[in-house]
This record gives sequence, C-alpha cells and structure tokens, in this order.
Amino acid sequence: MINPFNRRGLIAGLGLLGGFGLLSLSARGAEANSASAKLLLPVGTWAVTITLDDGTTERGLFGFSVDGMLIQTNTGSRFCGVGSWRPQPPNGFVYGFRSQAFDDSGFIFELRIKHEATFSSPSAFTSTGTGTSYAPDGSVLFVSPSRVTGQRYAID
Repeated sequence: MINPFNRRGLIAGLGLLGGFGLLSLSARGAEANSASAKLLLPVGTWAVTITLDDGTTERGLFGFSVDGMLIQTNTGSRFCGVGSWRPQPPNGFVYGFRSQAFDDSGFIFELRIKHEATFSSPSAFTSTGTGTSYAPDGSVLFVSPSRVTGQRYAID
C-alpha cells in the first residue's frame, strides 16, 4: 500500500528537485509499467497541459515517484506543488497536491488540487478534478474544475 505520509518518501520526493532525480524516475516508470501489464503507473516525468474552467490553458511538469510522491509546477503559478498519488485500477490513478503562493507581504493563498486520471496509453493520461483556493484565514476563495492531459517524457 502506498503511504502518502511516508517521511522517507517526502525527503526522497523533495530530492527530485535537484540533479538527476526527476530523470531517473522516467526509467523506473517504464520498468514499473512493463513489470505489470495489467496496472499502469504514472511513475516518471510528464509534460502536462492544464485547462481551466474558463478555457484558459497552462503548461506544466509533473514528477510522480514510485513511493507515491508528486512534485509539480506550472506556468500559472511560479511555485512548486507537493502531493501524492495512488493507483486506481483498472486503468488510472488519483492524485492531489498543494501549492502555496507568496508575495513580498507574505502568504497569499493555498491551492489544493484533487484529480482522477485515466491512461489512454502507457505514455498519456487525462484527468479531471477540482482546485480549491484557501485564503490565509482558511476561508474558501474559489473552487474551479480543471482538466489535465499528460504526455510522458524521458531523457532526450
């Protein structure tokens, strides 16, 4: 069972941001996917397109680790998000992450995303879900549906 609160996993996941961490996950993802033809896993690196409810699109990068960690960034925010994922048989996975925004005055808001994804092939997925933005006092600023399409990539 994947434990999204695994302390070692958190430390390992944060290490993805440096060196060759994200690149090595692509190789592991291919191995994980070939080891089990019945269950595809998102482990590896993904180029994504995020479509918001109003039709606005953003580009991003997701890195899924073998132990359930997720690191993400996108053009809509200049901050990284950290989260987790788990398989959702027979052909998908669920993921979620949080991203916090800051300016010169401090904390502005936190965005929490939860999506359900389906593989269209071993190297492509589509997901839908919602993003909820929270103010510093914990009140909800907005809730917005979104759609993500992802394309796996490896070392060029």
